[in-house]
Amino acid sequence: MRTTHPQCGRSWSGQRAEHCPACHETFASTRAGDAHRTGPHHARYCLPPATVGLWQDDRGLWRRRPYRDR
Repeated sequence: MRTTHPQCGRSWSGQRAEHCPACHETFASTRAGDAHRTGPHHARYCLPPATVGLWQDDRGLWRRRPYRDR
């Protein structure tokens, strides 16, 4: 099932994907989405995803780097 954000028109699919309503970037998981937000709770703002170590896959979803083996 595809979801489309009504304000920006971006579409994505996947059960764990999330879309940021502030900057309109789409993330592969909540953890990846949370990584681009900073600041105190009452004044949070978005950072460019690439500046916080996220990478964009071929579907346009921003992802975190995989965990290293322990």
